[in-house]
Amino acid sequence: MLTLGPWDMSLALGLDPRRLPHPEIDDVLARLIETGRRHGVAVGAGAGSPAGVGELQAAGVTFVSHGSDYSLLADAAKAGLAAFQRDV
Repeated sequence: MLTLGPWDMSLALGLDPRRLPHPEIDDVLARLIETGRRHGVAVGAGAGSPAGVGELQAAGVTFVSHGSDYSLLADAAKAGLAAFQRDV
């Protein structure tokens, strides 16, 4: 399987992953999908939202992950802080 992590690729290209989507990442993913199709290899990518899952599948991605480790940890930290502020 070929896989693209949009956050990792953003960092590798000097882009801010918190400002996704980036056209440069979309271009890399399109090339990756074409390469996967040409060689019969599954292509994976990460979706930032449930709607993004369908968009990736429509584009030809066959393995979809949801959320980056950074965003999942940041969201959990925000929820914990909010609960602490609310309950203390």
